[in-house]
Amino acid sequence: MDVFLQLRRRVMTSVRVLSVALLLLGPALAAQAHETDSSTRDDSHSAASRHAIDASPDPEQADAAQLASSVGITLEEAVTQLGRRPRVGDLRNVLEDRGPSSFDGMFIDYGPDYKITLLAHPGGGTEIRQAVTDLGFGELSPFTAVRETLYTETVLENTLVQVSELLGAQATTLGFDIRTGEVIVTTSSSDLEPVRTLVASREKAMLASRILVREGGAYDQHSYGGLGLFFGGPSPCTTGFTVRSTASDVEGVATAAHCANENAFLDHHSGVTFNYKVGKNRDSQDVQWHGTTDLDDLKQIKWLNDGTTRTISARKDRSDMEIGDQVCKYGRSSGYGCGFIRMRSFDPDGGGNEFNPTFIQMEDVDTNSTDSGGPWFHGGAAFGIHKGATFGGGGVPSYPFFMAQNFMGALDIQVQISP
Repeated sequence: MDVFLQLRRRVMTSVRVLSVALLLLGPALAAQAHETDSSTRDDSHSAASRHAIDASPDPEQADAAQLASSVGITLEEAVTQLGRRPRVGDLRNVLEDRGPSSFDGMFIDYGPDYKITLLAHPGGGTEIRQAVTDLGFGELSPFTAVRETLYTETVLENTLVQVSELLGAQATTLGFDIRTGEVIVTTSSSDLEPVRTLVASREKAMLASRILVREGGAYDQHSYGGLGLFFGGPSPCTTGFTVRSTASDVEGVATAAHCANENAFLDHHSGVTFNYKVGKNRDSQDVQWHGTTDLDDLKQIKWLNDGTTRTISARKDRSDMEIGDQVCKYGRSSGYGCGFIRMRSFDPDGGGNEFNPTFIQMEDVDTNSTDSGGPWFHGGAAFGIHKGATFGGGGVPSYPFFMAQNFMGALDIQVQISP
């Protein structure tokens, strides 16, 4: 199935840590609004910066402070753990290209017991442990664990396809948890018991630790990156990143395609209407872009409520995003915050035919209505733009999800980065 073509290329803290975080972020962070319901939303209000503001506090230090606060480590420890990200990504790529065939997936755990877990088919653990050193990653060996399991990434991908084909449109969302080996299905309240019965009748023939069926679904959440974007109606969004057409070199700003596309203007530029170019809201995309006549297209995003910006200097593709890794966001409603990748194979319409299982689902971070289209990032790297969040009953958390930025290529556009 071609949607999996690149699928494998991929806290309370001490008073001292909290004090550092507050010093870094100041009252702008404390003033952020937080989402209180458990439904999915469209967050479409981030855009690429038009009026540069000196990016202080330091963005990377702020992201590290969020990590320290979340998992209970010092700021210094957070900086150190985040500093391993490039080598961890290289490790996955090298294992996939030149490592043992028994390697099939990985995830990261930040915190006092930082760990990189490599998944191996049964019997393949020893050769993978040795390969970490033999392939030049000895410095990561002290933090690396190998888990032999039947439920590796490729196996769960295949099971996801089977479940999708079995349930069709009865599945409102689909995904899998690589940590537990579970395939997770949501469905409507009226379909909950029939779906559970159908799954139970076929589950033994499918490779997963279990297939978990819950009531729930997903919905969309409604120019320099992170600015309010209005369409003359009641449902604003957020701009994502400055983009450039790869065909014509025309620059503009991206947001979510589920937002309106006519008469768009920024909240601080009500006299300037954007020129809608093209959008796509299906398959692996939820993105549109607009020309920004008479505005400077800066390679920045707003990331604090006081207008502070950070420069975008790199792009992160879906294949290079690891389960458990930290990613941050800014939304018009919810503001700045960071969480961790829960899934990188989330399908927001389940067994329907509208979307592919390529969206990135997050945990331990809140988003809200009108955040749709806003930027997901870390340091100076662009990860993607916000689509929405899941909802469910019985105390099930809401999980935001976003579209990886590399899928903008379907519209012949690319996130603009600073040299």
